[in-house]
Amino acid sequence: MSANVLMIVIDSLRSDKLFGEEKTAKTPILDDLIKDGLFFPNNISSADGTVLSWAGMFTSLNPLKTGIKSERYSKIDSNILNYFSLIKKEGYHVFGCVPKFANAFGMMKEFENNDKTYDHFQSLSEGLGKKILSQLKSNSMKEPWFYFVHINDIHFPVIPPKSYDDQRFGESKYDRTVSSIDEWIGKILECVDLTKTLVVITSDHGANVSSVKI
Repeated sequence: MSANVLMIVIDSLRSDKLFGEEKTAKTPILDDLIKDGLFFPNNISSADGTVLSWAGMFTSLNPLKTGIKSERYSKIDSNILNYFSLIKKEGYHVFGCVPKFANAFGMMKEFENNDKTYDHFQSLSEGLGKKILSQLKSNSMKEPWFYFVHINDIHFPVIPPKSYDDQRFGESKYDRTVSSIDEWIGKILECVDLTKTLVVITSDHGANVSSVKI
């Protein structure tokens, strides 16, 4: 049987916040994944906004060639195949957990679960985390499955959970929120059989973090 695929996109995540001398976030779970898995420190985004980044990521095309213009909220060209459609043709069942605005762009129509969206600024600690865990624990995803999760916790404005808003978890609010995401990544992975699941954690684009320092 083909491996299940859990793909987590952390909006606005910067690679220099996960490794190197500038890192101040506390990320033991992600550290272990970097150590034991494949890590690409120089991944380059095709755009500086979520919608255009999605268009590039899931079609392998220049985002502007997909029909999407984020400022006009255009839908992706229906004649263009995206990865969700292609992987479904390979026998996968496709599920998702994405912000509500994703419905407007036509890329998420392949998702089989009814509760695939959440309020745009809902964070992991405000119910999104429990929503993801509930989906993974429900055993409702027929194998092989592809589960796409988009996390907005470090999208501006960055507001770390109160329990993490302390210098112990990073020098900036951005770093502290990354630390809080790490804990949730651990909880999510506990719900996944890693012997038959490929886990992909990436970002859609980076962010200017100068405005979210202490």
